[in-house]
Amino acid sequence: MTIHNSASITVFSWVLALLTLGTGLFIKEIILTLTALFTLFILSWSLLSVYLLRQIYKNEAKKLFCTITPTDGHTGTQLQVQLSGLAIPSVFRLSLPGIVTFYELVLKTSDGKILSATIPLSSADLSTKHLSAKGLSVTLETDAASRGVYYTESSRLALRDIFGFYTLTIPIPYPETESLILRPKPANDGIHLILHSGGSTRREDQRYQRTEDLTEHRPYVPGDDPRRINWKLFGHSGDLFIRQAEQEPPPLAEYVLVLDTSVDYRLFSQEEGQILVDSLCEQGLAVAFELAQRKYSITLSYPGSGIYTPDANSISKALAYPAAISLLSNRYVPDLPHTASILILAIPRILPAADSALDTLLAKPHQWTHLHFINPAKVLNQNRYQNTYEACIRYYGQIHET
Repeated sequence: MTIHNSASITVFSWVLALLTLGTGLFIKEIILTLTALFTLFILSWSLLSVYLLRQIYKNEAKKLFCTITPTDGHTGTQLQVQLSGLAIPSVFRLSLPGIVTFYELVLKTSDGKILSATIPLSSADLSTKHLSAKGLSVTLETDAASRGVYYTESSRLALRDIFGFYTLTIPIPYPETESLILRPKPANDGIHLILHSGGSTRREDQRYQRTEDLTEHRPYVPGDDPRRINWKLFGHSGDLFIRQAEQEPPPLAEYVLVLDTSVDYRLFSQEEGQILVDSLCEQGLAVAFELAQRKYSITLSYPGSGIYTPDANSISKALAYPAAISLLSNRYVPDLPHTASILILAIPRILPAADSALDTLLAKPHQWTHLHFINPAKVLNQNRYQNTYEACIRYYGQIHET
């Protein structure tokens, strides 16, 4: 059992009521005495009622469980939070005056975003007809700022008096795994990138696998490439044959998309940092879709993560996981192949930040590197960040030639 109460208000109410009662009895003031007695009755009734109902509810509460539909969707999706396991008829139909009962679910991401849902357990909602038809559920709205991977912070049945003196809760079991994944949508005004060709790792010409198997040959006809004539077979048969090997697909350029989710909290608030990382993921998704459209492979990384190679269908899910972290958190991007071409999306910061994940990454040699800062003045509609944005572009352009 967990008891939640506003300690200062409740204790103050008890002390004030007792002092008022003592004063009223001492000076023989009937109105003062009755007021104190009424206050003490309310305080006592509230505590006794929530405790009694908790004892009555606790057995059925152990059978309750909550489901979220869908558990994997895009931002802006309407979620259905449903409470199941209620008996028919339910013991929760029993109530006492002045006491409200409800189920409360709180979901939280690693960077502090919170989604919560409350399902009232009133007598009308718990009627046999209502339960058999729909069950108990509420709709939870999401938006672009809801992106992330959520874990259950708390799942509980709560009993509270209407005056707010006491709240008793009964914990409801919940899984320790991910409860909800909300994927970003690609940015409408995506970054314009001039993509690097990938050097020798990309070739446009068709190559063929050589073979001497006769079943993969056909007679030569004028116009065929003479380099594909099998001269060994000509020496045996006197006829010209062309190799018909399978085409060897050209390898793709090796691109790594790096999202630097480090936030300089000397400059931005926690909420602003979350919004900027959401924008970073939306821009990253737009870039990933452009890479996929051009038939490039997609490799993703961010500070504190591994190196992922999702396909075009799962890249949006992969971009639900990056969370805002402090610039001083000492989380770095894993070592990337020196032959890779690196696309970096980052958030402006106060300079210098020599030990940051971004500077550590830029100090390592790679075949090609392109750095793009998102503009917080545009994302947050705050012009005061424009100078910091421009200063970062100048600094990294001069120091790292990005």
